[in-house]
Amino acid sequence: MDDRRLQYTELLTNLEKSITSSAAAAQRLSVSTSEESVAALDQELQNLVRQTGSIDPTARLSLKNISLCELLTHCPVLLSASTTSAVTRSRLHLFLFNLGINLLQINSILDCSRNRVDEPEWMPYCMGILCNLASRSKSVCQRIKRSTSYKTFSHRLLKLLAHDSRIVVVSALVLVGYLEEKLRDTVFCARNIPQTFQCVFNVLAIGDCLMTRHIAVDLLKRLVLSDVSSTPAITTTGKDLINYSYFENSIQSVAGLLAQMDSRSEESLKIYDVFLSFCSLPQMSKPTALAILKCPATEQRLTTPVLSVYNTARLSFEEAITPEVPLNAMRLLRCLLKEAIDNGNHVQEFVPIEHLMQLIENSLKTPIETSSDVVSDQCRRITEGLRLAESKFIVVLSAVSADDDVRADILDVVTAPLCAHIVESQMISNPVIVYMGRPPVQRTELLPAWSIDGVTIVLELSRVLAALKDYSKCHKDQYWKLLKDDRLVAFIAYAIACGKHEMTYRALQLYTHCAQVQAFPTKWLGDLIASCGDDRNIYSLSASKNPAFARTISEHQINGHGDDSLSSGRKTPEFFSQPDPDSLKQLDDLLLRMKNGMDLKDSRVSQIINVFEKKIHLMKMRERELEQVIAKREDALRQTDKLRQLYSNRDNEAEVLSSKILNFRKIIADYEKKVEDEEKCVETLKTGNRLLEEKTDSLQKAVDEKQNILNVVVEKFVAF
Repeated sequence: MDDRRLQYTELLTNLEKSITSSAAAAQRLSVSTSEESVAALDQELQNLVRQTGSIDPTARLSLKNISLCELLTHCPVLLSASTTSAVTRSRLHLFLFNLGINLLQINSILDCSRNRVDEPEWMPYCMGILCNLASRSKSVCQRIKRSTSYKTFSHRLLKLLAHDSRIVVVSALVLVGYLEEKLRDTVFCARNIPQTFQCVFNVLAIGDCLMTRHIAVDLLKRLVLSDVSSTPAITTTGKDLINYSYFENSIQSVAGLLAQMDSRSEESLKIYDVFLSFCSLPQMSKPTALAILKCPATEQRLTTPVLSVYNTARLSFEEAITPEVPLNAMRLLRCLLKEAIDNGNHVQEFVPIEHLMQLIENSLKTPIETSSDVVSDQCRRITEGLRLAESKFIVVLSAVSADDDVRADILDVVTAPLCAHIVESQMISNPVIVYMGRPPVQRTELLPAWSIDGVTIVLELSRVLAALKDYSKCHKDQYWKLLKDDRLVAFIAYAIACGKHEMTYRALQLYTHCAQVQAFPTKWLGDLIASCGDDRNIYSLSASKNPAFARTISEHQINGHGDDSLSSGRKTPEFFSQPDPDSLKQLDDLLLRMKNGMDLKDSRVSQIINVFEKKIHLMKMRERELEQVIAKREDALRQTDKLRQLYSNRDNEAEVLSSKILNFRKIIADYEKKVEDEEKCVETLKTGNRLLEEKTDSLQKAVDEKQNILNVVVEKFVAF
């Protein structure tokens, strides 16, 4: 398996290099049409055709690849150019053909658009396109209803519910739900909804053409899941779905596709999507999971859906092509095994324990590359591994089986040093700490998406440590070390104030653990949470009352009167109070009288000391303010110097580049002048050559005449 993975990764790497080289060669050819540029492009295209022809049939190149986008942009230009050679055209066509040869079902769409004669061939795809438009745009639905041919279309839509094509039927159901209110109440009423659900399940299980399962999954989710609340909730339409007699068989029919279809395909991803949606509902989680677990292996598929889900979860992001594939598989696997344990079964009956341990270990050791496009997916994979390790089935497994070896395996996989490494990497690299440490008015930049996923990692890891601390002293020490880490406060505050419902729930659970620490900075945590509310309201409320509010806040921060508590540690907000001008004047007058010989007997010594102490205190406060202003201005000056140096370097580079361009233009002008001179010389030589030819012809004629005269004279001489 590892050798195949390495071979596949190497193949993708070589393909990306070949695409980059071909794009660069095409760019050079667009600038200069020299023979070297043409030969280089032909060579790169030859390599590219060979590699795209041998790539995995399920591979899909992402348009996020900049080089691929550049190469596809150059293709129509090169194919339409009259100067492009036949060899280059042929190789471009082969490359484009290899990109689409595996999309066999799309070819039928292309054939349909080319022929334009057989209406039944158009129907499925037209319905699919119309269905997608209606489900994504209310304006499209309104425009359809205002159409002059809408009545005819409505009657036709009713007849299409009995069509032979499954995609036509399921698309018609979707369009009925969006366009026809009266017909919708009839089709989706309590009396007909069982038949409607059964129809959708059959379409999902069989699926006759492209996008059939996509549309069926979207319709099924819309019928079952309510989008009114932020938390998953079941609709009144789907509340009785689990009570229908065909529900278990339908779930098993769809689950069987996970063992038959390529797990990397988009249709497989949609099946994971619908199962995860069902498992997110408390009413449907157990019936759905148990139906999948009961699905046995058959002669057509020699493996169970659960093992197929496990095998999909093991895929790397490079093998899976779409990172969501293994992540969704891990989520579904966790739901299935949890319900299996709750039902009194053992995990070994579905997936070997050593395989699960290996999956957890590989997930937890996923490297986080902040510069990568899949950094958020890397964080989510670690999170899913932690959830799989912490989930109830592992804890219950250890308790029920009383197997010390299994418990030891868990502790060996989720080691305390590994937990410490995961936590420390987030504490060091996650920008949420710096973000929460700023005053609300300075939180202008949004956090990257992977940072929020990193917060989830810390929350889930705390749950894992809480579950394992009773079995290992190392894990117990790491658990208390985490709770006492001041940096954890920023993660909890952000999760409570800005997280979604699940993240907020996890953060509140973690706070109950942190409350065991007597010195835990609850006051600071409250200040951070409140500051997030200030961050959301500071401009919307105050700016409406005072347009100069934002400018005032900025000036306040620059002058050193801002809230430094969030960036300086646990301290609660402390603001420097401005001295009263009247108090300053009184103090100055009193000091002046003392200097001029004020009778000390008329004043108490303690009062004089208090005067000096107040003056010293005010001077120290002013000194601190000035030091902060100087420090901030020094930072600003340093940044300005860096920017000035950067721009000066860029200006120097631009000057050097412009001078090179000027020199290059002079060289080109000199060569053009030389070419003109040479062309003039050639024209002069051609003119002289023509004159010489004309003179040669005239002389030749004279010679011929003389020769004729000589011949006559010779003949006369011979005659005598």
